[in-house]
Amino acid sequence: MIMRTTCSLAVLALVGSAGAEARAALGVGDAAPPLRIAEWVQGEAVNLKKDIGRKIYMVEFWAVWCPPCKISVPKLTKIQNKFKDDLVIIGVTAPDFRGNTPAAIRRFVKQQGRNMSYTVAIDRDMATTDAYMTAAGVVGIPHSFLIDKKGRIAWQGSPLDPSIENVVGELVRGTYDVGAAQASAKAEAEADELLQRLVVPAVQASQWQRVWDGLLEVLKADPGNEIGVNFLLQIHIDHLQDREAYRSWCKAHIAKHAGDAQAMLRLATVLCNNQNLAFRTPASALKAAQAAYEATSRRDVDAIEIHALAQYQISNLDRAIELQQEAVNVADDARRARAQAIVEFYKRCKELRALSK
Repeated sequence: MIMRTTCSLAVLALVGSAGAEARAALGVGDAAPPLRIAEWVQGEAVNLKKDIGRKIYMVEFWAVWCPPCKISVPKLTKIQNKFKDDLVIIGVTAPDFRGNTPAAIRRFVKQQGRNMSYTVAIDRDMATTDAYMTAAGVVGIPHSFLIDKKGRIAWQGSPLDPSIENVVGELVRGTYDVGAAQASAKAEAEADELLQRLVVPAVQASQWQRVWDGLLEVLKADPGNEIGVNFLLQIHIDHLQDREAYRSWCKAHIAKHAGDAQAMLRLATVLCNNQNLAFRTPASALKAAQAAYEATSRRDVDAIEIHALAQYQISNLDRAIELQQEAVNVADDARRARAQAIVEFYKRCKELRALSK
């Protein structure tokens, strides 16, 4: 849902966190630091340098007191089991003063049993945490780093990110383009710098045309920038209200970046979920959704569902149902029930429309 920009502090907080990543010393394409472990609680000890070329590794940071970490445990087990011959997941956790003691860690792992069927290790004096999390400018957990067979950081993000399983699969098959991921990370860093330099001062001065202009520069550097795409619509709705300027930007952005799946998916998602009906742009939403659908080869659940939603919003229920069924067909177990529920909702809408005629 698009939220109103009644306070610039939320934006500044987002940009500040992005800026931390931009200044990070560790990123995609860099050599993975060694693991410095005090205790291997579960599984065999791992030597990344020794095992380069043999396996894909996921180094995941977590703690016993972290609710999202607990949610991620069965998902990580599922991924480990699916790629058991090619992937080694190492859940690394550092003792702290919040109850994440070695005894609590051992107890948690034992209680999880088969639910936590991957390697678990206790960090040595925060050495591994600092080498990965601190160096990457990351403060939140759970957080994962995927390491390819050349020993490079290939991807980083939350283990709850829906894309992580696909990335692992591509790394295993040798089809994942680390160079492209590195270029994407560079574009994100450039966009973060522009946010800091152009957008933040303009927000602080309440100079909304300057904010708009700055966001356009951000989106030139990183077409799928999440802050840029969301905030541009917010500025349009809350301050400038220039419908023609926004429609023109959408049209040009879609035409130029139609093959960029992330950029199209983020734009389509923002447009379809805009709750201010006076500023809805259904034509642009549909074009962005169609572009995302095609750019992902019609195999990405998120892209299929946003395309279905865009069709639903223009009352094309037959096509919405057809697309949502495609989403059901490609969804994993965790998402299939929800995807099917949306199919049933669209069908009920179609039935009610027929009854009203």
